Amino acid sequence: MPKVGPRVRIHFAPAGSHTKYAARTAESPEEVAALFGIAVEACAVEADPAKHRTLVGTTAAQFGFAVEDPSKLVYLRCCLTCWERETRS
Repeated sequence: MPKVGPRVRIHFAPAGSHTKYAARTAESPEEVAALFGIAVEACAVEADPAKHRTLVGTTAAQFGFAVEDPSKLVYLRCCLTCWERETRS
């Protein structure tokens, strides 16, 4: 079971309820970014590039709705920008 941040433990299923709970209870923008990074890596199980992109987009949207404090989403845009650059090169 991966450990994220000082005290958040999650079992990951892409866009699963455990991940959304962990994102909702994250104490910092860094924790949200770390959880999102784990989620994006888990989305790599989808081999088809179009389906992978859709899965990452869905996961990002779910993170946006799961995190209650908008100030904790500051790194999510940066994470998505970096991911998009990597997938297009």
